[in-house]
Parts: sequence; structure tokens; C-alpha cells
Amino acid sequence: MARTVTNTGRDYWLDIHDPTLRWANTKVVSLGSVAGAILLAAIIEIALLNSTHVIALHTTNSAGSAWIPYELGRAKARKIFSSQAAGWFDPPNISPSGCPEYVHLAHQTASHRDVEDWLMKRGRYA
Repeated sequence: MARTVTNTGRDYWLDIHDPTLRWANTKVVSLGSVAGAILLAAIIEIALLNSTHVIALHTTNSAGSAWIPYELGRAKARKIFSSQAAGWFDPPNISPSGCPEYVHLAHQTASHRDVEDWLMKRGRYA
């Protein structure tokens, strides 16, 4: 997905590619402190605040994630349906109909091409 976004000339933030978050996950969280949990949440929050669009990846591994609804709600425009938010559904394993209601408040895609098309329609800074 990162390559798909990059192909449209945009930057991206992906938690598994963030060296600060990776460091915090291995060093701070192992301490088991509330401060460590707050640090992790703050790193993610800063990334979301610096994002203009969000694409949630809905896969069998992400089912039940508490972060996906938060990330969609945090980064999307403050309207019911946001053109700044999309979900990519990993067919045939995941479909929007099998996901919580909030996924219907974002554009739904099912392929890398769908994501590229969605991003290109958004314009560079839309």
C-alpha cells in the first residue's frame, strides 16, 4: 500500500515504517507503564495530525483493531462522509458488509488501482 501511495506522488506514514514508533514499541512499552502507553499514543496522534488523508487497511489481521476506527475518525474531515478517508478491503477475505458501520463513512476500495484512482481524484492537497 505504501508503494501505491508513493506512486501518486504523495508522502505516507505507516506505523510499521516509523522508526520512532518501532523504538517505542520495543523499549518503552516493555516497561509496562502508563507513560509508555501515552508515548505510543502521542506518536500515532502526531502522525495523524500531520496527515491530510487516511486509508485504513481492512485485512484478517486488522479485524477487531481498536486503532482503525480512531484513525479514520481522527484524520478524516469532520463531516459524516469524508472524501479524505478511505478503506481498502482485502478481497475475498474482507468486505465492507462484514465490517462495523463506521467503514461506510469512508470511500471503499478493493484494489491498489482503486486506491490510486481515489488519490488522483483528491488532487495533490485536497
